[in-house]
Amino acid sequence: MQPITIMESDVDFMHELSMAKNIIDKAQKVLKEHNAQKALAIYVKIGELSSVEKESLEFCYGVLIKGMQEFKECQLIIEQVKWVVRCNECESIYNPNEHLLRCPQCQSQDYILVSGNELDFVGMEVE
Repeated sequence: MQPITIMESDVDFMHELSMAKNIIDKAQKVLKEHNAQKALAIYVKIGELSSVEKESLEFCYGVLIKGMQEFKECQLIIEQVKWVVRCNECESIYNPNEHLLRCPQCQSQDYILVSGNELDFVGMEVE
């Protein structure tokens, strides 16, 4: 077995590579559970705070499925989810990027994250 050299620029893809591998593993499990021969589409949600870059995830997914017949025609459909918070003072729900972390209703900076850090396997289409 030959040693693998990892360049500093490759480290950027390590997180997305493991995420893509997890997605493929889950999809293979679903295929097996449903006695399906091929995947047509895989749906995932990634939050903008999840530290997952959409383009890198798509690239890593493409690399990993090469030569896998069950994924030959499969599209990875990624829904990007904005981060949203709920104000602990007035219960208003808002996107902090648009309001500089202050609640647009009461100006409080006391909030709880509602969405934006997810990385969810939503589902898939199989044949």
